[in-house]
Amino acid sequence: MIRWQIMNPVLVLALLLSAGIANAQHGYTQTEIEEGGRQYRLNCINCHGPDGNLVGGIDFGHGKFRNAVSDDDLINVINLGVPGAGMPAFEMPNARATAIIAYLRSLPAEAPVASQIAKSGDRARGKVIFESANTGCTQCHRVRGTGGTAGPDLSEIALSKRLVEIEMAIMRPGPGKALENRPVRLVRKDGTTINGLLLNEDTFTVQIIAPDGKPTSFQRSDLTEFSFLATSLMPSYQGRLPPQDLADLIAYLSSLKGAPVQ
Repeated sequence: MIRWQIMNPVLVLALLLSAGIANAQHGYTQTEIEEGGRQYRLNCINCHGPDGNLVGGIDFGHGKFRNAVSDDDLINVINLGVPGAGMPAFEMPNARATAIIAYLRSLPAEAPVASQIAKSGDRARGKVIFESANTGCTQCHRVRGTGGTAGPDLSEIALSKRLVEIEMAIMRPGPGKALENRPVRLVRKDGTTINGLLLNEDTFTVQIIAPDGKPTSFQRSDLTEFSFLATSLMPSYQGRLPPQDLADLIAYLSSLKGAPVQ
């Protein structure tokens, strides 16, 4: 049996600091990186995949690009496309394209933080752990119609999240590391405060998953406050599960791509 390798806290800190330094050198903020991740999932993930390695000669997770070196090169690829190579022109606003570049640049620095043991977990055992009352996962999350509705549906989570993102969401959840949907705080004119997960927003409305698990829409004109929470609604599972149980849970979640897990 492969044992869980606990990363040296000093090493983890060094990796996180190096990631922060790398991002700072490019002038990216965490907000830009998180928005870039959202835009990547909306515009890029179908072709490039969650790990950015489904197109030959390109591996975003390892900083490998085809015929692009600078950020300007990458922005041109996004806006102009690559004729004959299957890359369409998106012609998106520069701020949105820049956010995607910020996200892509952050991937190689973030990847070493993930523990490699998660890749060797037992996904069948992880399914049992996910459905166990001891973990409480199904109180909030559902898979293929079974489970709670207060949290995101995880039936296809592996199609939109990388292994490192799933692991970080479980071990060190935060607003930008959530498995899906950002936690928000709404305050109505009558003083009622509601915390939930953001589904969508437009000029006139805000749609969230309310604490009862139901999608709920609010008129912006009825709100005195709409803000993102600084902490995740999901608790951290670091230290709450035996190491191998945690590895198996991550392995199970990283296998959820819509089709039944064998």
